[in-house]
Amino acid sequence: MSLRKWIKKGSLLALVTVATASALALDYNVYLHHNITYKTPGGQVYEKIDGIFSYTQLTMHGDGSVRIARHTLFSSTLYNDSDNDGDVDSIELLYGPQREKTERIFLRAEHERLFPELFRGADEDFQEQMERFGMSTGIQQER
Repeated sequence: MSLRKWIKKGSLLALVTVATASALALDYNVYLHHNITYKTPGGQVYEKIDGIFSYTQLTMHGDGSVRIARHTLFSSTLYNDSDNDGDVDSIELLYGPQREKTERIFLRAEHERLFPELFRGADEDFQEQMERFGMSTGIQQER
């Protein structure tokens, strides 16, 4: 068999392997995180997938606070709104395969002046996710 045929067969095998692995990863993510709702002692949790290896988790705590966690394969970004006013009060960045390393925590009271665009983007993403999950903040509910 010629080298060209080996390359063609190898390329086809690699393509089939990657496609199968991607489909299995997506199936697994859909099974675990797509349109899932469950209760925890601290509140109600909602989950939706964003892609093959990513999903978003929204937690409505009993005290009225809201946490939105955006998970990807090797990182997570957590938005916390402690008073349910629609503004993100803190942002946590986590890294590592198990998201075990807290890379950085930004508190609005301390860091907004230094990183205004970070909080502006977080507020926008937070509102988009609240709408995506069909939720509203306490301020929006009062209007």
